[in-house]
Amino acid sequence: MLKQKLSLLIMGLLTCGASIGATEPVQRFYLDYFFITPIRPKASQQSRIFAKLSSNGSVYRKLVNFYVYNTKHKTGTMIKSLRPQDETGIIENYHTGAQFVKGEQNKIKIFFNDSDNRRTEQFFYLDFDETDTTVHVDRLDSLVYQQTNVQGYTKERGYFTATNRYTFNNWYALNDIQIYNKFDIGMFTYQETIDTLPIPIVNPELGIVFPIDYGIFCDLTEDEITLERVSMDLQLVETENRTYQLAFQQKLYVNPYTYEMARSQLPGFVETKYIYLPKTGFTNNKELNVRIVGMKIGTMNLDLNYDFSIVAERSRIGNCVTSEYCVKTQDARFSENGKELNND
Repeated sequence: MLKQKLSLLIMGLLTCGASIGATEPVQRFYLDYFFITPIRPKASQQSRIFAKLSSNGSVYRKLVNFYVYNTKHKTGTMIKSLRPQDETGIIENYHTGAQFVKGEQNKIKIFFNDSDNRRTEQFFYLDFDETDTTVHVDRLDSLVYQQTNVQGYTKERGYFTATNRYTFNNWYALNDIQIYNKFDIGMFTYQETIDTLPIPIVNPELGIVFPIDYGIFCDLTEDEITLERVSMDLQLVETENRTYQLAFQQKLYVNPYTYEMARSQLPGFVETKYIYLPKTGFTNNKELNVRIVGMKIGTMNLDLNYDFSIVAERSRIGNCVTSEYCVKTQDARFSENGKELNND
């Protein structure tokens, strides 16, 4: 019995010794890609940090540090300590140009530690960029805007200067629509890529402005509607593969009989994704000028002005060529006189 107890005790000690000596596998972290957009001369014009971290374990909340070095701050100045918010490993943030020195060499250092405290460091050299970031689009079907001064890194390619590409698609210059009709702001689609990599859009400021209110809306706030203009907030909604579509920021409703629009669901109003033209106050050949305004769009913080027109080219009733409805009298029986016949 004593020998059996001693044998069990020795086996237990050996087991405990084996568990004490065991080590957890070292967790390594890798930078899949990193982009930083150009520095602007003014501190108010922000640049964007966009990176993706991967690992042989979890990346959630892993600390990644960003420092700036230049002749003014040779020991480095901390910009940000950032962490991925989920297991995608995506890290993104904006910073001002206040830490950078114009006319001097600037470099940004990124570093993070593995679980055994082995440090990985990477550097990017940055210059100021004086490029105008306001894009004016006027009567174009589409527009591609490119900016090449974007510093990038991928595991496959190493360091390079990337092309930041914005594509504005499916806009039309002149909407030759029938009076009392609608137009769809969802025809605006937008995608940004850096070196062919689609980039998510972060909280741009967007709006639509009508210089004059033709009785389109009836219950907007005083900030949204005046005698001179109507202004409403818009948003970009992701459709697929980080392609975005323009949409209303708040719900809109329309009266199907009068085409008057409202923010709240008044009696007889139904929800709509279109903007309707009113049945009163918008006569033949009247032109409605519209502007889409965007601020701080994408990594380049672009400002966007898109101007287009809606023209009512058909009267409600008149001759059968230029009108939506007409009265036919030639070769028609007397009993049909006075009827509205659809001229489609």
